[in-house]
Amino acid sequence: MRVTMLQDQIDDKTEKLEDINKRIKELESEVPPPASVCDTLTSCDTCTANKGCVYCVAEEKCVAGNEDGPTQTSCSFFNWDKCTASGCSRYKDCNSCISDPMCGFCSQNNQ
Repeated sequence: MRVTMLQDQIDDKTEKLEDINKRIKELESEVPPPASVCDTLTSCDTCTANKGCVYCVAEEKCVAGNEDGPTQTSCSFFNWDKCTASGCSRYKDCNSCISDPMCGFCSQNNQ
C-alpha cells in the first residue's frame, strides 16, 4: 500500500512537471528574440569595430554578421572590419581623410 501511495505521488508530481514544462514552452514562444548589440550601433566605425557586426551601406544600419556578410538579413553592400570609401564624406579635413586608405581628399572643393 505504501508503494502505491508513493507511486501516486510520483505520478501526480510528474503530471504537474509536464504541465509546467508545457507552459514554459508556450511562454518562450511569446518572448521576442533579444536585440543584437549591432542594432544599437549607429555609425559605420562603431559597427565595424565589433567583429560580430557588419554595416549595410545603402541601408545605413548595423546588423549581425561576419566577413561573409549579414547573418540574419541581407544588404546590397556591406562593410566588415573597417569602413570603405562609401564613408569618406564623414571626413571634414584632409588629415583625417587621407589617414583612411580607402579615401582621398580634394583640396579644390575641400572634401
